[in-house]
Amino acid sequence: MGSKHEYVCALCVTDWSVNHRGRLYYMRQGKARALTSDAIIDFGPLRGLKGFPDLFGFERSGGLPVFCVVEVKVPPDKVRPDQVKFLDYLLHVGAPAYIATAKGDGYVLETWKEYKEKKK
Repeated sequence: MGSKHEYVCALCVTDWSVNHRGRLYYMRQGKARALTSDAIIDFGPLRGLKGFPDLFGFERSGGLPVFCVVEVKVPPDKVRPDQVKFLDYLLHVGAPAYIATAKGDGYVLETWKEYKEKKK
């Protein structure tokens, strides 16, 4: 695998599925792809949208799929202002948003709200 960031993204997508949380997709410059497929989903108007998280998809909640996102960070990278704005908006509308921070050979997953409180 290319970079630590790609490694943590792949690990998070795999863990999400193995733990039956739902399904996550990679987002890269307006194009999404599943971990196990080369098929590309083109989001057209979202192309180039600043702040869109690295991973998005669905989380099971009460048996229903709920849209969610995961922003992956490898220290010393920080959450950019445009990402903060996007994640705050999702928090405002009630969509689950998470931060996966690389740690050792794995990562720590926190809700965006928990992450923000810790950084204050």
